Amino acid sequence: MADDYFDTTLTAMEQLLLGTKIAVEHFNGRFHSIHGEPIAEVEIRGLWDHAVVMDSTTVARLLMIPDSSSVAFGKFAEQEDGAPAGFSARFCNAYTRDDETNSVIAFMDNDGAMVSIESLYVQRIMLNVLAPKYFCTVAFGLMAITAYRHGFRKISLFAAGSGKELAGDPDALAGYDVWPKFGFDAPLMRVDLQRNALHALKDCQSVQEVLAIVPQWWADNGTPREMHFDLTADSRSWDILLDYLTAMLDKGEV
Repeated sequence: MADDYFDTTLTAMEQLLLGTKIAVEHFNGRFHSIHGEPIAEVEIRGLWDHAVVMDSTTVARLLMIPDSSSVAFGKFAEQEDGAPAGFSARFCNAYTRDDETNSVIAFMDNDGAMVSIESLYVQRIMLNVLAPKYFCTVAFGLMAITAYRHGFRKISLFAAGSGKELAGDPDALAGYDVWPKFGFDAPLMRVDLQRNALHALKDCQSVQEVLAIVPQWWADNGTPREMHFDLTADSRSWDILLDYLTAMLDKGEV
């Protein structure tokens, strides 16, 4: 069935991303098992009512797996850190921080009574200083577009770090600040706005509402929380991500 949003909006951005040096050199589905065996296709079980086989290139872009990664796939139970049960890819490569393992989970999420939707959970993406500039930006852009193509409706994660931590430690985690730039959002409680309170923000109910008014306030005062990217067509998440990707591409640095 035709999808006007994909055809008129996402296809063009996908082609631009695939033309970047980062995508050309790092997202071709050339990864291997933990035993060093090349993986050409992946069978995903437990997400739909039947197993789905995807080629390695699709899987690489859907789950943000760079070339030359060592990958372990499998169905995992719910994790202690709150990550959902689902089909997981755990992988390491030259751009993974020492002693870390990156992980993305595909799972069925409850979206209201008796309704389940295909979702992705970015459990852990920890890059080291060797990763090229905009590496994660290109990787996430390809993830979101590939996820949309295959019927996923939401991407979730826990955005770690805080303005207080980042101000005192240049190596502190900054997910709370970075992921909203890609279109992720989360609701706010009144207490969230009481740190260095600004009258202009008193009625804000989400992170994106704060960013639309005083973006620097969130960078300085934001805190960690669960965030979501809405993959449905024409969502605010897409508007923010596509604007961010366009600005990145206009710089000509990828």
